[in-house]
Amino acid sequence: MIADIAKEEGVNWLIYSSIVDSTVESGGKYPDVIQFTGKNHVEQYMRTSGIPNMTFVYLGFYNQNIGANTPLFPSENGEVELSISYLEENDQLPMIDVESDTGPIVAKIIEEGPAKWNGKRVPVAAEYVTMKHIVDILTKVTGKKHKLKTMSDDDIVKLDSYINNEQMKQMFKFIKEYGVFGRSDELQDISIVKKLYPNIKTFEQYAFETFGKAK
Repeated sequence: MIADIAKEEGVNWLIYSSIVDSTVESGGKYPDVIQFTGKNHVEQYMRTSGIPNMTFVYLGFYNQNIGANTPLFPSENGEVELSISYLEENDQLPMIDVESDTGPIVAKIIEEGPAKWNGKRVPVAAEYVTMKHIVDILTKVTGKKHKLKTMSDDDIVKLDSYINNEQMKQMFKFIKEYGVFGRSDELQDISIVKKLYPNIKTFEQYAFETFGKAK
């Protein structure tokens, strides 16, 4: 609808938050990740809409997910478990402080203009970090030992419906197998975003501000 209205009103440039089509990327293996596939379907529609200029921002894994859809549970021995579906210590995520850093990045894209960014897909992440790095940083900034709990299907079924459903389970399975940005070489190179916004926040900086001892 937004694309249709933009076309009708003569909008010259539309910037849209997209992500990979997990159904296509997985060869149909993960068809229920609608928050991925649905966004990408909109991108493909926009590309055929006739709007003169379009740019697609691909956000990585939100820092804000830590403690939300990847819950932090205190354990009996005083440690804190970071629970996440399927991902193990060496699995990597492209992390982004979506609340603080998305705006400045998009603002710089706008400043540089549509001639440079028309049709481009822009991967937005400060860094790739392993799950081990995430729990080690949480230990460092909080002073409390954090460890990773990789949840299996048997673990997930005990949780609430927000996590225990095919949409969320397939999303994490897709991320484990293909990564947040899928298999595209274009989307793997996150150095582009550091040029757009050199002050982009690392996960450690975000964790210190959000979970640090002063909190």
